[in-house]
Amino acid sequence: MKKLAIVLAITGALSACSSTNQLDNVQQRAEQERQRQAQQIQSTIKHAPDWFVKRPKNTPDVVYGVGFGSSSNMMMAMDLAESEAYRQLCVGSGGTVDSQSKVFRSDRDGNGASVGSTAIRTRCPTVDVTGAEVVQNEVIANGNRYNYYVLVAMPLGDANSRLRAKEAIRQLRSLDSQAQSEFKELDSIRR
Repeated sequence: MKKLAIVLAITGALSACSSTNQLDNVQQRAEQERQRQAQQIQSTIKHAPDWFVKRPKNTPDVVYGVGFGSSSNMMMAMDLAESEAYRQLCVGSGGTVDSQSKVFRSDRDGNGASVGSTAIRTRCPTVDVTGAEVVQNEVIANGNRYNYYVLVAMPLGDANSRLRAKEAIRQLRSLDSQAQSEFKELDSIRR
């Protein structure tokens, strides 16, 4: 009986140590994960391009927008960044943004599996962003993720030759439609 009591006492002490070790392991892994995430954040900040951190100032001739996206899928990172940059162009041009988004994303780091689905509709009905273009971009690998930084610019007024060309085409189509309407009216009067 004495031997059984000693064995039980030793077993109890060992299991208590084992529970303490498991708890310590869980806490240690949690701390390591926090440190890994903090390092990724620091890396993202450290590697951000100067033009991203100190975006050029908008002028009466040009509006700028910057965007950032991060994902294990490079195209998704680019889409996220460019969507944000174009949203900034809209607002910087005096427009308002009507934005709706539905996002389902699952990035499983470590095993190479990545599933992503993003549906974002950002409308800027008051500003035509024709003529906007990417003027700077940079992709940086951060662990198994892509960090994409982008700077877009949109010329305003007469400086925006693409918008002027689009407007000229629209006016020509309007004049053509008006002319056809006038000829139909004349043709109907002859009869």
